[in-house]
Amino acid sequence: MNELVCALARPLVHSTFDYRAKSFWKIPQPDDAPQAHAPGPDPDRVLVFGNGPAGGFGVRSHDLALPGQLSRAIAARTGRGATVDFLGKASSSTADVIPYLDDHPLWRYDAVVVVIGNTDAIHLTPLPQYRDYVERIVGRLLEATPATTQIVLMEIPPVSVIPTFHGVLGFFGDRHAPQLNAIAREVAATSDRVAFAPVSMQDCQSRRHRTAQDYHVWAAEIADHLLPGLLASGSVPSTVRVLEHDFPSGRSEARIAHEEDARTAPARLRRSQAQDEEARLGALRELGVLELEALPSIQPLVDGVRAAFGTTSAAFTLIDRDFQVNKVRSGFDQLLTPRATSLCSIAIQEEGAIVVSDITTDPAFAGDGSVRFYAGYPVESPSGYRVGALCIFDGDARPSATVDPDLLATYAHAVERELWAAALQQA
Repeated sequence: MNELVCALARPLVHSTFDYRAKSFWKIPQPDDAPQAHAPGPDPDRVLVFGNGPAGGFGVRSHDLALPGQLSRAIAARTGRGATVDFLGKASSSTADVIPYLDDHPLWRYDAVVVVIGNTDAIHLTPLPQYRDYVERIVGRLLEATPATTQIVLMEIPPVSVIPTFHGVLGFFGDRHAPQLNAIAREVAATSDRVAFAPVSMQDCQSRRHRTAQDYHVWAAEIADHLLPGLLASGSVPSTVRVLEHDFPSGRSEARIAHEEDARTAPARLRRSQAQDEEARLGALRELGVLELEALPSIQPLVDGVRAAFGTTSAAFTLIDRDFQVNKVRSGFDQLLTPRATSLCSIAIQEEGAIVVSDITTDPAFAGDGSVRFYAGYPVESPSGYRVGALCIFDGDARPSATVDPDLLATYAHAVERELWAAALQQA
């Protein structure tokens, strides 16, 4: 469809869209925290960025939308865990979501999936303008992500398969989408880190918009594209200069030895690095939850993790400058713990679980002897800073083999999503 036809059709398309806009925004959208997690060891971290289908039109949670479906598809293929974040807004234009990339911690992702173009197909966005959008997005991602991070541009499916867009919008959108997809293919071909991912064009199963099954199919196809790169980045390449550091939990974790190595280090290695303390405290303040009297949605999770592991106590903690704030408690009443004796302050120094079988035999830990066993998993802010931890502890020592770190991580990610939701309510 040439530009003259598009120019003539745009007024009709835009007036039709404006007339039907109220019905579009009645379509269900996720209203939970923009993250999904599939349990497993050494989780990969993936970002879904964009608008339209990226935001989960047609379902009420991100777990049913692309993030949840993709996290499970990746975990099934890699044998590792997977955490998938969503960044963007379903109802926004591509031009409006591009600035979302500016302040987001893109360095922490092993892969990024870009889902844009549906609104541009419907609105008949001029081809040069769309090329500029795609080039800006890809350029920003190539600049801000590690050299091992792969970027996938998802194909725009036909607009008319969505019943909501039958008629004028579907007719013109279906003829414009292939031209936009051709641009995405051309931009993807300019870098070996970028790929274009075709997806199945099955008919929509909903009377209004996409369903969980549609997202399931797309996620499987995208995961197949991501698999080789995720498997390749699962270990630290020999070109990265690292130092070995033994943590009290017995884990050995690689450290980036020099600042110039950071650009070539995989995202999973960069995520393990110590975080700037002032920036971390700033992220904690931005959440706006320190002053809240209670976080009722997190209490059942803390009670649940205590019961699941059979410990006497459990807590969700926030690590402030001088104190550990035991924000949600189960089995004890103490609100504050001096940071000098905070076990969770040590837990947030690394990305994964930390397990200490007997604190009294480990000189790295301080304490009064009332706690002997401890296990914790860090909880992050939306900006990627480890602001606190979910922990379980007991007055009796126990073997570390009795702790399932994947189960602890699952509870911690559930706490993280509720924390983000509470923060959004405060904003």
